Amino acid sequence: MPNFEFDTGLKTFTINGDESRTITFSPTDQAFIRRLGEVYSKLEAMQNKWAQAAKDAGDDIDKLLKTMDEAEKEMREAIDSVFGKPVCDTVFGDLSVYGIASGAPLWANFLFAIFDECDKELAAQEKATNPRLQRLLKKYGKK
Repeated sequence: MPNFEFDTGLKTFTINGDESRTITFSPTDQAFIRRLGEVYSKLEAMQNKWAQAAKDAGDDIDKLLKTMDEAEKEMREAIDSVFGKPVCDTVFGDLSVYGIASGAPLWANFLFAIFDECDKELAAQEKATNPRLQRLLKKYGKK
């Protein structure tokens, strides 16, 4: 059967230098970037909702633990939805997505890292696009 091969922009990234933990996505895919932005807003709202639920649990440890488990599940599902498959176990392992590091929740640190990669790759692709198009137009364009 005939086959088309072309670059889709998919890249595989290790998580914190651990080659056994990888995720794959296209940092220049506009649909992916849109989902990323949407989930950031959703997660921010969830963080606030679950923080309030934890306060409301007061001294009831069982209620607090149940609230934390529900928050973790909901937030992981939201992050996984961006990728269309489970990635949270690979990315966070046993850490809570709403744990804090460098002054921000882990889910935010992860998304910021992806946003940074998308910005960097989009800028690189933008520089590469024009010369490539010029070569193709010269080769296949009207003479």
